[in-house]
Amino acid sequence: MKKLCALLVALFVFTGCASKKSKNSEEKKRKTIPEWVYSPMDGCNKQTQMCASGEGDSLQSADAAARKSLASIFETEIKSEFSSNTQSSQEGLDPSTAEYIESTYKSINETVDQSLEGVEIKERHNKDGVFYALAFLDKRKAADRIRKEMRTIDKKLEIMFQKKKRSLYKKMMALYEVRDALATRYHFLTEMKPSERVSLVDINSVKYGKTSKVLRIKMDMSGEMGDVGKQLKNILAQVGHKIVRSKPDVTIKGNVASTKEFFNVAGFEKYTFTLNISAINNNGSKIGSIVSSQTATGRSKQDVFRKVRGKFNKIVDEQLEELNID
Repeated sequence: MKKLCALLVALFVFTGCASKKSKNSEEKKRKTIPEWVYSPMDGCNKQTQMCASGEGDSLQSADAAARKSLASIFETEIKSEFSSNTQSSQEGLDPSTAEYIESTYKSINETVDQSLEGVEIKERHNKDGVFYALAFLDKRKAADRIRKEMRTIDKKLEIMFQKKKRSLYKKMMALYEVRDALATRYHFLTEMKPSERVSLVDINSVKYGKTSKVLRIKMDMSGEMGDVGKQLKNILAQVGHKIVRSKPDVTIKGNVASTKEFFNVAGFEKYTFTLNISAINNNGSKIGSIVSSQTATGRSKQDVFRKVRGKFNKIVDEQLEELNID
C-alpha cells in the first residue's frame, strides 16, 4: 500500500512538472512571436484600420495568407448587416430582375476586390522557418474607392431615371442593387450612410407610376426567332407592357435569318445568323430597331444556333431601349 501511494505521488509530481514545462514552453514561444500574430487588431489603429495576420513557409505565402484573411474578415464582418439591408431592400425588388443576380454580385465583388487592392503589409516576422505577416487596410482609402464607384452608379441612375423609360427599368434595378450593396460596405467602413440620388421608390415609379405608360404590344415573329422571341416577349411583360393579339399600340416584328458560310473543315459547319427586330407604330412607321449578326461554327446548323442564341438573348435584354417603344 505504501509503495502504491509513493508511486501515485511520484506520478502526480511528474505530470505536474511536465504540464508546467509544456505551459512554460508555450508561453516562451508566444513571447518570441509578436502579439499581432495572435491578435492582429492589437497591431493596428482600430479607428482607421482593419488588420489580419497570416503565416506561410515564405514571406510571399505569408503576405498572401494575410491579405486573403483580411478579405475574408472584411466580408464576414459585414455579412449580417448586408443580409439585413439586402432583405429589406429586396422587398421592393421586382421578381423579373432575378436573372441579374449573378452579374450584379459579380460587379459587387469586383468593386470590393478593387477596394482591397489597397491592402498593405505592416509587419513581418520569421521564427523557426515559419513566416508571419500582418496586413492592414486603410478604412478611409477603401471607403473613398467605394464612394467613387457609388457616384459613378448614381450618375448612371440619374440619367436613366430622367428618361422615364420602362425599357430601362431592369437595368436601373440591377444598378441599384449594386449600389445598395456598396453602400452597406461604405457604412461598415465609415459608420455613415450615403444618401441616395435615385431611390428604390423612384425606380419603381418608372414601372408603376402614373406618368409611366403601359403599351399594348403585338408580337410578329418569323424565321428562326424561337427562344429569342420568347425572351423578348418576357422582357416586355416584365417591364410592365401588355402583350396582345389585336388593337396594339405598337407592333414588334422580329426575324432571325441564317447564311451558310464557306468552312473547309470536315464535320463542321459555319453560319452567320442575323437578328432583326423592328418596332412599328400604328401609322406604319418604324420607330426603333435592334440589329445584330453573329457568326459561329458547329457540328450542324442547330448546334451553331445554340451557340449564338444566348448572345442574341443578351443583346435583346441590353438593347431594349433601342426599340423606342416608350
